[in-house]
Amino acid sequence: MPSCNITSSLQSNENLLVKNKIVFKEKIKNASKFKEELQLLTFQKPNNKLFYIFPLRLSIYNTANDNKRETKFKWWLKNKLGEPPVVFKDPLVLASAKSMKNYLFNLGFLHNEVIPTLVIKKQKVKVVYTVLPNIQYKIDKIILPEGKDDISKIIGSIKKESLLKTKDAFNINTLDEERLRVANELRNRGYYFFNKEYISFDIDSLDKKKKLDLILNVKAPKDLKGQSKFKINDVYIYTDYSLTKNVEILELDTFMYDGYYFITKKNPFKPKALLFGVFFKKGDYYSLRNELKTQKKIVSFGAFKFVNIEYKLAKDSISLDAFLFLTPSKKQALSADIELSHSFEGLSGSVVSATYKNKNFTKRSDLLQLKISAGVELNLFNRNATSLLNTADVTAELSYYVNRFIVPFPLKKVSKNSNVKTKFSLIYNFEERIQRFSKHATTFTAGYEWNETQTKKHFYNPISATLLLIPKKDSIFQAQLDTLPSLQRSFEENIILGSTYTFLYTDKKGEEDVSYFKFQGDIYLAGNFIHAFAGMINANNTKKVPYKIFGKEYAMFARFEGNIVHYYKIGIHSEFVSRFNGGIAIPYGNSQVVPYFQQFFVGGANSVRAFRLRALGPGTYSNEKSFSNNNFFFDQSGDIKLEANLEYRFDLYKWFKFAFFLDAGNVWTLKDDPDRSGGAFRSDFYKAIAVGFGSGLRLDFTYFVIRADLAMPIVDPRFAPKERFRLTKKAIGISQWSKNNLVFNLAIGYPF
Repeated sequence: MPSCNITSSLQSNENLLVKNKIVFKEKIKNASKFKEELQLLTFQKPNNKLFYIFPLRLSIYNTANDNKRETKFKWWLKNKLGEPPVVFKDPLVLASAKSMKNYLFNLGFLHNEVIPTLVIKKQKVKVVYTVLPNIQYKIDKIILPEGKDDISKIIGSIKKESLLKTKDAFNINTLDEERLRVANELRNRGYYFFNKEYISFDIDSLDKKKKLDLILNVKAPKDLKGQSKFKINDVYIYTDYSLTKNVEILELDTFMYDGYYFITKKNPFKPKALLFGVFFKKGDYYSLRNELKTQKKIVSFGAFKFVNIEYKLAKDSISLDAFLFLTPSKKQALSADIELSHSFEGLSGSVVSATYKNKNFTKRSDLLQLKISAGVELNLFNRNATSLLNTADVTAELSYYVNRFIVPFPLKKVSKNSNVKTKFSLIYNFEERIQRFSKHATTFTAGYEWNETQTKKHFYNPISATLLLIPKKDSIFQAQLDTLPSLQRSFEENIILGSTYTFLYTDKKGEEDVSYFKFQGDIYLAGNFIHAFAGMINANNTKKVPYKIFGKEYAMFARFEGNIVHYYKIGIHSEFVSRFNGGIAIPYGNSQVVPYFQQFFVGGANSVRAFRLRALGPGTYSNEKSFSNNNFFFDQSGDIKLEANLEYRFDLYKWFKFAFFLDAGNVWTLKDDPDRSGGAFRSDFYKAIAVGFGSGLRLDFTYFVIRADLAMPIVDPRFAPKERFRLTKKAIGISQWSKNNLVFNLAIGYPF
């Protein structure tokens, strides 16, 4: 068959490039990384291979290119699904070798060599690039200009922030970044026309072994403006600028507010609200930093799709007029989304959501958002189910964002740098679990969110109020609750009044980072203020806790949760991702237990994937019915959660990816629960940790990921100690083993 011979489409005088191989003749740190980088520099690359082994698309091309009559189907196979052979071109080898030499030189290997050799056999060519990196030079001294002019003084004053460090390896890219840093610092101090081309470095490596000196030079600009400081003169703000129309011919109105000129046609924005995003005014020295802060701040308002700032010399030729061109985005937007899921237990579900946004609700670039979602879970393939519908869920969320700090008391002044958004939110959720219960939850929050830096973000809700109603409980479900008093108490109707705080941090600086991590910490304190008030009211009577408000008990608890995810890239096409998640919820005061919907659980598509959602715990507790009856309500939760995950992800082909993963974790109760023996957290808690292993496919379209995971348990703490290891020959040999142990999860997005 033509497809079996990958050279079948070549002419007799052509050869197929099958491999580029990089070989280092000397030991070098991070050799694997260098090899991958050098591979990218080759000007000709072999055909893509499935699983890095077989050139499937080339084989399809050859099959369709059989010199017989071409049909539409053959044309489609050949040109759309197939890939033509990469015909070897000799001149590109020398160009690739030169590119590699330049790359290594830029990293400090000043005397490197790259020698290409060809291995040709049966019209197939393998190119071997032998690399001799030789010495990698390091920085010994950094010599700055010693002039008494203002520019030299500024360069000397900012040397502590330099990207160049002694004993670091010489790197051309770092030199270029340092040139840009120095130029930007000068521009932050008024030197608008200064740029990095005025800065150069001389390299002195004479009489030095493996070391060199860097000498920073400042060239005298041909144009005197390059060495002059400029102040801001007039500031003009176009509030409804259009990229497709000439602003000079529009009939615009101009008015002044607080020293700024506003130029507008429809006046769609309140000037005061916009000026909260402008970081410069008349009389200030020009600052690149303030220009970028202004762009970022106004973009964060959400009402503008383009923010462009330009400067022109004023009439006096010693100052700058500033022009802010703001292009509004569509004021209103409507979007919809759908998600599908399926599990081996026979549960299939979907969630449909719609979101409405008004990005300039009161002409202050404030956001009003309404999101409504509805979902169902069906027992399509569950033969034990008595009803087709398993769960129905409806959620409506109304949110309002204001681009400033709103508090119930007067503030003298709030810095623009705070970058605070005030958010008010009202959420209603209805959940119907067929033959179990129905739930109504209404939550109101008022709080703030702000970016402290590019790597730190805060969310603080000083007011968080939830009214939880459970008007209906099925008789069978109620009977189950009656046998578990602790679970029954957690299902009581109550009011939750408290405060929440979330902190996000990442040390990721850019896409080129090999190793970085993300952290999220959550704190939820409920019931403290209302309990202090209730305590004062009941101080003179004999009534004891639990106290009530509006006829409902209010919950008191402290809930803490931390989540750390670490990413480590292994080359360009694969990475290890690890996660640790832990939490504790402590009831006190007015509550003996934490409300069920605030407790922790594991299992499911984003947790310990070898177990169904909420199937584990607490501790080693188990219920025999939960193993034999998928329709039995056994949702387990706890006061303490520990979970760890490790996932190896790699590319198969473009957006087609694969992963192997190992998950471990469980939940525990704080105290002994006689109804759930083995559930309390003790020094031997590790014996109750469940472990699962699996693999999965990912269709990663960057902004949209479809994930399918198949997992199996390795350790299941619900069994007796001698039976917890589930991969024994005896266990696997049981005919029902696969059905009872394999868990399939179909989900949207990565698990972490």
